[in-house]
Amino acid sequence: MTLENSLILISNNSSIEEILKPKLVLLREVDNIISIKYEDAIDVLNAKRPDTVLLYCDEEKEECLTLINKIKNNGILKDISILLVLDKFDQDVILSAYDEEITDYTTLEANDIDILIRTIWSFKKNSLLSTYKKQVNLLKMLGVIDKDTNFYSKDYAKSVFDNEMQALRNKNLSAIMMLIGVAQESRISLPTLMFAKIIKSSVRHSDIVMNTVNDKFLILLPSTELKRAFFVYEKIKKVVGEQNKIVASVISADNADFESLEKQLIQAQYEVEASGQELKIIDEMNENSNQEETSSDWLQKIGSSQKNFKLFKQAFSKKLEKVINPVFFQVQKLYEERLFETKIEQYSTSTVSEFILKTKNAVSELRITYPGFSKINIDIIHQGLDSPENRRINLDLTELTEETLTKILEDFIVEFKNSNEK
Repeated sequence: MTLENSLILISNNSSIEEILKPKLVLLREVDNIISIKYEDAIDVLNAKRPDTVLLYCDEEKEECLTLINKIKNNGILKDISILLVLDKFDQDVILSAYDEEITDYTTLEANDIDILIRTIWSFKKNSLLSTYKKQVNLLKMLGVIDKDTNFYSKDYAKSVFDNEMQALRNKNLSAIMMLIGVAQESRISLPTLMFAKIIKSSVRHSDIVMNTVNDKFLILLPSTELKRAFFVYEKIKKVVGEQNKIVASVISADNADFESLEKQLIQAQYEVEASGQELKIIDEMNENSNQEETSSDWLQKIGSSQKNFKLFKQAFSKKLEKVINPVFFQVQKLYEERLFETKIEQYSTSTVSEFILKTKNAVSELRITYPGFSKINIDIIHQGLDSPENRRINLDLTELTEETLTKILEDFIVEFKNSNEK
């Protein structure tokens, strides 16, 4: 690209070039502005690939907005900076043009220096965008940013969180953390990548979105009060639509580490989904003050003791460490190359473990939950065309061995494979 091609004026009015050229003389390298008509714009832009265009809009307002849309939806031209030039201020046109992602606007009524500075800013934004894209591509190559969702990847979520929270603390600013995902019954109608795009369009530029387990997303919301989490959730829910259900949990991010926050959010979200609700805001003060009393009351109702409950919990923790986690990992490694076009995920918390199989048209989950005593529940949940029947398996802790769990997982995989081959 030559310097003469770095700025192109698009106008159906041949006299506009003579009006604008004297205002831009200090740019020096664009003394020779190329002027083209609307009808030739796309072809010329494809050939010249300028950094910036000045788009003059007078009576042809609809045609102007259509042209902006075409430029921004063209894979080759979408990064071109567009400075909209109007005869005079027109709020409706300007707002519509910003919706189509113009860089800036000015009017012929503006003074020379204003038009010059806005043109320089358009060049600078183009340069900054180019640098930004190079950095993002590098982060994708390194695995810091997920190539599919364009959010921070699960493996780097903790590092991103720690870095952002340190910056906020240095400014005495607070933040909240939201875990949000698609409810089980809506996972086929609202795929993960579609949901990711909805989140991207619904959060602020300052909000940090991170991938996490089971196609859910963590959103760090700086300078946001806990009570305002409802409004953030409602904004995303509105875009999702009534036909799809999403679930979320929210907690203050100020006084805990990443692992603790993630664990509490995952546990709260499962409680929300199991109860048929949609959103839970974790109030740590109330949770901590009521936890011991609630646990004691519950144990009395079922005729047990705090000591027995702790023993059962310790026993389950050992099963999680010695049986569930190793078997989940081994089975995933064994089958992830055997199942064609199937994504396998698995993870565990202190109260729930999941082994998930996903294709383009189906999702199946094997979920192990610990309700609190010697029994555990293994729920097998299928979604998609011609899915097998969902079912629950109840086992005593002593019955949960490596052999038993491996057999259940293998049967689950066979069910999933057979249903997808029909």
